Amino acid sequence: MTTKKRNPIISGFLSFLQPGLGQLYNGEVIKSIFFFLAPTIIAFVLYLSPTLKINGGIYIIFGILTSFRVYAAFEAAKKSDGKKDYMLKKVNNPLIYIMILLGWGFLSGLISNEIRQMSRYQSFKIPTPNMENTLLIGDFIISDIQYFKYNDISKGDIALFHPPVESST
Repeated sequence: MTTKKRNPIISGFLSFLQPGLGQLYNGEVIKSIFFFLAPTIIAFVLYLSPTLKINGGIYIIFGILTSFRVYAAFEAAKKSDGKKDYMLKKVNNPLIYIMILLGWGFLSGLISNEIRQMSRYQSFKIPTPNMENTLLIGDFIISDIQYFKYNDISKGDIALFHPPVESST
């Protein structure tokens, strides 16, 4: 096998693009797995926590995940800067990096869609002018779908529903 110096810029960029990819570029497979899984676990734990109930909760989650991504990039760049002669492994192939990025992106999309469907919170776009002066056409709102499991309907509540699917016949 051939040896090649690791480039800290490439390592940092790969890890910023997808945490764990820069660590894989450096040959740190176990650490790479940790960095791949950590953002998903962090997001899931924060999603289940009451963080989303406060104003700006989504910004807190975004900030934590972005901070982790930046940390992963700096960590990968720092480690690769010290590696002078690195023995290339089978995983050190640009095609493998692309396959991992695409596969992980697809899997993350499936997982997040499933979580969104199980979610207590859902977003809606206002399609009609029925509530003008309060809600305008095109406004977005976030609703607690389970609110009425524990609370009674009262005056001033807004009824949300999914419109029926149009048939093509």
